[in-house]
Amino acid sequence: MNRFTFHNRAPHPALRGLVSGLWHYDEQRGAPLRRREMPCAEAVLLVNLGPAIGVAWPDPARETRFDTATGFLARPHPAPARSFMAGQQRGVQVMLTPLGAERLLRDDLDALPAEFLGLHEALGRTTLGDQLAGIRDPEACLDVMEGFLLQRLAEPGPPADPIARAWQRIEATGGRIPIASLAAELGWSRQTFARHFRRRTGLAPKMTARLKRFGTVIARLPAEGAPDWAGLAAEAGYADQAHLIHDVKAFTGLSPAALLDRRLRDGLGFAE
Repeated sequence: MNRFTFHNRAPHPALRGLVSGLWHYDEQRGAPLRRREMPCAEAVLLVNLGPAIGVAWPDPARETRFDTATGFLARPHPAPARSFMAGQQRGVQVMLTPLGAERLLRDDLDALPAEFLGLHEALGRTTLGDQLAGIRDPEACLDVMEGFLLQRLAEPGPPADPIARAWQRIEATGGRIPIASLAAELGWSRQTFARHFRRRTGLAPKMTARLKRFGTVIARLPAEGAPDWAGLAAEAGYADQAHLIHDVKAFTGLSPAALLDRRLRDGLGFAE
């Protein structure tokens, strides 16, 4: 019998603009499972607290194994990843805004040597994984992770530079704001804006906006049955259904029908 428990914690006020999500998960299934993980505009920090898991990205044929107390930081990515669990997994996951990941790494995201880094590559010498692996209580795990993030990320006030403001505008509008208008607000040409934004966040602003709109659609897909694609396109801010269908294919590598066929019955993602 499948079982999934999820403990979500709202980010601490001191982490505003840096952390967009923090949770503990514990999933048990009767068989191994490979998932196709959707792309997103945020960076992902994950610490594995259960049996070994596998992640393949960007090359789906090259899987990296993460044992208990290890993990990774993945930069924002416009392509799907593949994940593997042997039947049970437990961990803590943090969704970092690109500016939060930049502050954590002390470097521009576009300068990273790889699409994702192991825990020690990303964080340096740390006992974070061992600390979390020794705790069974989900809320206590979240306390430890939150304390780590506050120590590593918190500075007086959230990021307030032009790129931070641009990211916040894209996030607040769900990717609906026209990028040309955003560049004009900042007093930059579109080319200058795109260059600075990509250096800091790892993605071009138009791609970030597209991923935000796509994320809205994925979050609203029903667990079963056919969705109203035209309605979803309008809700997410797409010009029309054709633009949404284009992004589904571009970001998942699948047609809309094939993506729906891979939905897990419990709503927990998509099978590979």
